[in-house]
Amino acid sequence: MASYEFSYAPTNRAMCKGKCKEKIAKGAVRLGVSTEAGGHTMTQYRCLPCVTDKQIENICNAVGSLDQVNGFDGLGDEDQAAVLAKAEGGDQPAGKAKAKGKAAAKATAAAAKAEGKAKAKAKAKAAGRMPPEAVQHSFLDKAKAIDFDAVREVLDATPQLVNCQPAGRWS
Repeated sequence: MASYEFSYAPTNRAMCKGKCKEKIAKGAVRLGVSTEAGGHTMTQYRCLPCVTDKQIENICNAVGSLDQVNGFDGLGDEDQAAVLAKAEGGDQPAGKAKAKGKAAAKATAAAAKAEGKAKAKAKAKAAGRMPPEAVQHSFLDKAKAIDFDAVREVLDATPQLVNCQPAGRWS
């Protein structure tokens, strides 16, 4: 049989096992569901918005009501009210707003990533093409001969040579 407990997350390391699958923020209200398997106790946590109506129904059948769950008395007044509102189905719009916020955040991140790629391509194009192979070989020969003054002069004039590899040469 499962046991249930409300608590505040002491750190932000626990992952929500509900729909969001995100880390539960430090200090956020969470529901712990403990089960025994093979002589070991396993506890899975869900953030309050991810607690489903079916779970609330199961908790009420097992314990009686949400205010009788372990840890409920340790929650603040506002958090107790939020838990009880969840039992009445009053938290549905907030969950949808959270989902819309996540979608907007993902779209913003994708746009920033695409912009970064475009800037990198433009920078590479602006850097120009690699110089002829003879210049690349000459540069590598100077580096191999440990003539660093000449290497620096060549790099100042043609910075693209830093990553040159003429005909697959690597030294």
